[in-house]
Amino acid sequence: MLPVSLNVLLLEPWYVGSHRQWADGWAASSRHRVRVMGETNDRWRRSLQTTPAAFAERLAQWRGRIHCVVASTPIDLAALLGIGRRKLAGIPCVLYMHESQIGYPAGPKGGRADAAIATDWRAMLAADRVMVASSHHKHAIASALPDFVKALHGDASAIGNHTADLVSGIEVLPLGLELPRPHNRERHGPLKI
Repeated sequence: MLPVSLNVLLLEPWYVGSHRQWADGWAASSRHRVRVMGETNDRWRRSLQTTPAAFAERLAQWRGRIHCVVASTPIDLAALLGIGRRKLAGIPCVLYMHESQIGYPAGPKGGRADAAIATDWRAMLAADRVMVASSHHKHAIASALPDFVKALHGDASAIGNHTADLVSGIEVLPLGLELPRPHNRERHGPLKI
């Protein structure tokens, strides 16, 4: 039987801005003991490459008990679980996807970030549970990921069926940020957020 209050290790590879607000807010308000392990790389694409090794190194020194890992995107979770397998073996892992590259439009130079989309897909495969921030996000993944995976593998029906099962298991868990209350002041023109 699990304890009433879990020791949750929250891995946040992009520990800046709204990701940091979310992580710190959850840690402060959860009934569980949430410890945040964050990285602050200045480029998210670089963080995809470096964070698994950096987290695995820090995990090797971790002395506390871990009941559950929550890994936030963007993260190469499959690589992290491979590199950190000695410390993370048997510990349930939840992938929380703030966003996915599959839903982003082509960049200024054209083309999609196919390598990052493949990393998101492998992270989803590696996780015990996958959660996203909104129904819109779930729909974007559900509508685009099967075709992306099919293009990678051709017509492998087993891969397609597995991807359909993976997508159908995605859960929606809104962010829940504490935002400052709006100031009462006279407005001139439309409201801007």
